[in-house]
Amino acid sequence: DLDPPQKKQLPKGALVLIMHACEMPQGNYWGKKVAIAAVKILSRLDLVGVLAYNWQGGDDWVFPLAPAGDKEAIISALEQMQMGDMPDLGAHLQAAYDKLKGCDAAQKHIIVISDGDPAGPSDNLLTQLRQAGITCTGVGVFPHSPADIQSLMRVAQATGGRFYDVKDPQKLPQIFIKE
Repeated sequence: DLDPPQKKQLPKGALVLIMHACEMPQGNYWGKKVAIAAVKILSRLDLVGVLAYNWQGGDDWVFPLAPAGDKEAIISALEQMQMGDMPDLGAHLQAAYDKLKGCDAAQKHIIVISDGDPAGPSDNLLTQLRQAGITCTGVGVFPHSPADIQSLMRVAQATGGRFYDVKDPQKLPQIFIKE
């Protein structure tokens, strides 16, 4: 048979992780471990970017949206990441949207790990995310109040993503891999 076999190719995905300082014992440690686990399962062709509030002033892109490649540079950036307590989730969602809206990925997704206390994004931004086919999952880690949970749930529901209320940090890696 001289006909070449057909190749199966998974569509390219794009993932932006938004990392918010976790106010729990070893919270930032778990945040880094979870992000590294999520990056390791991506294909080398998938796009990945990581945002974290830079409380010292500077660029919030820990790793700008780019092909995952061999992943060593991404893992190194994550290990050196200093997550701050972001005041406003909208600014980071806007930065993720700006990068994702023009990329050629078939699936575009944002995962936010947060206690939910940053100011929420505007309804207009959530509508833009949904219209661009960008889903957003909120992972609530030790939220301070029910209002913080509602904030992350609002983002997930408005964009077609999911929400997880995490009480046990041991469950974080499985959530990120599932997403």
